[in-house]
Amino acid sequence: KKNVIDVTKSCITNGTEPKYLLDEVLIPAINAVGDLFEKGKYFLPQLINSAETMKESIEYLEPLLQSEAHQDLSIRLLLPQSVEISMILVRTW
Repeated sequence: KKNVIDVTKSCITNGTEPKYLLDEVLIPAINAVGDLFEKGKYFLPQLINSAETMKESIEYLEPLLQSEAHQDLSIRLLLPQSVEISMILVRTW
């Protein structure tokens, strides 16, 4: 838990996308912890510690995820216009 922000920053610095960290690392990890808790291999302190650690990482990633989502939305909004403009140009040739 002590190093979660440093590890998260390092991943981002080394080119890992924030959404990938969330979807492919953090969520599967917390699901694995939940499975271990259900099997009685982890107990409440480990479950709480894992959730708090994930929360810290997500709090760091949140502005990056929002920025990434905004960029994705901008691309999706521009793409149909670009395709439409391209189709118009093709028809006029």
